[in-house]
Amino acid sequence: MVKDIKQRVLAGGHITEYEAVELLSYANKKELYEAANDIRMHFKGAHLEMCSILNARSGRCSEDCKWCSQSIFHKTNVEEYELVNVKDAVRMAEDNAGKGVHRFSLVTSGRTISNKNLDQLCGVYKYIKKTASIHTCASMGLLSREQMLKLKDAGVSNYHCNIETAPSFFPQLVSTHTMEEKIETIKYA
Repeated sequence: MVKDIKQRVLAGGHITEYEAVELLSYANKKELYEAANDIRMHFKGAHLEMCSILNARSGRCSEDCKWCSQSIFHKTNVEEYELVNVKDAVRMAEDNAGKGVHRFSLVTSGRTISNKNLDQLCGVYKYIKKTASIHTCASMGLLSREQMLKLKDAGVSNYHCNIETAPSFFPQLVSTHTMEEKIETIKYA
């Protein structure tokens, strides 16, 4: 089974959903992992792309995501601040670029980011693009199309918005936003 799937994928074919589920319980894990590695090497090689993130806004999040230490609904000792110091963000991006890191992402807590804070962080991105040879990314919650365009204009090339679980289980983990809102943000990105 694994050999047939491997050959099909290497030839440009696809794995079916049924086959993917079957592979979850495939007994010969060594054969499965070796096939996966052969496929990775064929399509991507041994290149590793590194991304560094900086928590640009920390704590005080009004969302109730069960996994997150930054939510006001959880008792944690996470450091809280409205916005990272601009000089610290630029310095970290430059330092990471100098160490061979390919991407640098500013990540903010909260459902979304205010336009005022977004404008400030867009300034950070523009400065980073002038001073460091590094791609920039963002993860700032549920953004509008207009906010996404501001990030793009500032040089951001990737936007992260995780889908943490299946739609059927999502309401058990979060009640303050929906899977549909996340999907809408992903479409804007």
